[in-house]
Amino acid sequence: MRIAGCWMAVVALILTFGACSQVAESEAPQLEGTELAAALADEGIFLLDVREPSELEELGTVEGYVNIPIDQLADRLDELPRDKRILTA
Repeated sequence: MRIAGCWMAVVALILTFGACSQVAESEAPQLEGTELAAALADEGIFLLDVREPSELEELGTVEGYVNIPIDQLADRLDELPRDKRILTA
């Protein structure tokens, strides 16, 4: 599994549906190293990659991530699980 350098700065966002609260990027917890590895292995976490396809080609991705580009996210919220925490990149 290839992990690009940007993956070490993965931001974990917990989306609360219903209340639809938003977490500012500066307030969102960031995972690195062993915390990140543990999160990637956790079946209770949905892995969401919000980068554009061109960024995926350039930087790579991690197996298991679902790609929904950030500019499409509002129209595709129904594709996100409501019963898992969401880890975004």
